Formats: sequence, structure tokens, C-alpha cells
Amino acid sequence: MAVWNGTLFVTGGGGGGNPQSTVYSAPINSDGSVGLWTTQTNSLPLGLTYHAMSAWNGRLYVTGGYAGYAVSTVYSAALNPDGSVGSWTQQTNSLPQAIQTHAMSAWNGRLYVTGG
Repeated sequence: MAVWNGTLFVTGGGGGGNPQSTVYSAPINSDGSVGLWTTQTNSLPLGLTYHAMSAWNGRLYVTGGYAGYAVSTVYSAALNPDGSVGSWTQQTNSLPQAIQTHAMSAWNGRLYVTGG
């Protein structure tokens, strides 16, 4: 889960025992409540559970996770002005090892990945 520009984004998960690739978004209302959920057109490139996601500088980043096997891949997608998610791109540099059930934060132009 990540928040960017007043919108909450959720990716993947383990629906029905299978890793999912769906991306959902919902506005965060001024009173703190969550608005209606929307299924984004651009899903993750593969179904993932136990991954981490952060937003930074108008992009979503997804690292690691489980897709039937542990993953070291890093994906990113642009967050468009209309609140939609752009196409996902696999980043050239993967994590040093495949990890899952980790945490990630973005700050000052860096992604910080811990645990796993």
C-alpha cells in the first residue's frame, strides 16, 4: 500500500491462494475517509504477495515478493495527473537477493528496503 497526492494505492495480494496482479486506488477524502475503489487498467507484470510498495516523486515502486517463488525484481510505474497508474517497467537493478515479507519506504530520492 502507498499514498500519493491524496490517493491510496494497493497492489497484488493473495486472493484465492494465488498471487494477484491487480492494482486498486481510492481517493482519501478531506474527512479522512476512503472513497470508492477503482481497479486500475495497468496491473502488475506478475501476480505478487508479500511484496512492498512505496511512492516517490510521482512514481510507484514495488520490490520483491512471492510469485510462486521469491522475487528480487523492482518495478515502477508513473502516477498520472488524473490518478491513474501508467505502465509498469522492470528496473535494471534488482534487489541483491530475492526477498518477501519486507518493508520499504521512499525518502529524499532513495528507496529503503528492510527485513524480509
